[in-house]
Amino acid sequence: MIDSDKGTDEAKQSQRHLHRIRAKYPWMQAHIHATFKREIENYLVFKEGKKTHVFAPYEDVKQHMYDLMQQHRELVEYFLQIDHFIDGLA
Repeated sequence: MIDSDKGTDEAKQSQRHLHRIRAKYPWMQAHIHATFKREIENYLVFKEGKKTHVFAPYEDVKQHMYDLMQQHRELVEYFLQIDHFIDGLA
C-alpha cells in the first residue's frame, strides 16, 4: 500500500513508484495498491467527545495531525515510521 499523493506535485512520482513495484513483483498484483485518497491518513476519523473530524480526500492530514494532536504525538510518529518503512521497500 502506498500513498497516491493525489492533488499534490508528487502524484506522478507516486504513480511511477507504483508501476515499478508492480513490475518488480508481478505475482503480487492483487496485494499492491495505492490509496484512492491522497494518503492513508485521509481515512482516519477523529472523535473528541461529540465532535467528529473527517478529513477531505486530498487534505494534508499530516499537517493537521501536528496541529490537532499535540497531546498524541506518538500517533504522528507511528505514521511517519510506516511511511519511512514503505519508502525503504523501493
